[in-house]
Amino acid sequence: MAWVAIQPGVQLRVATDHHAVQEALEICPPGETSPRWCIWRDCQGHMHLNDWLAFEFDLPCQTLAAALAFIKMHF
Repeated sequence: MAWVAIQPGVQLRVATDHHAVQEALEICPPGETSPRWCIWRDCQGHMHLNDWLAFEFDLPCQTLAAALAFIKMHF
């Protein structure tokens, strides 16, 4: 939440309706209404990142901070 607060125009949604995971963070870039990125953990606790616009799925991320840094580089 703190990261989103300092990113102008970025929206964060907590989604509980994803098929394979109980909850995921969906992030909309500035000026967009649809999420581009989805951050989620698998059942073993490993974090993953999907970039729906680039069709890059299941990108491994060691930490939430690393996932957010990747996302910030792409908007």
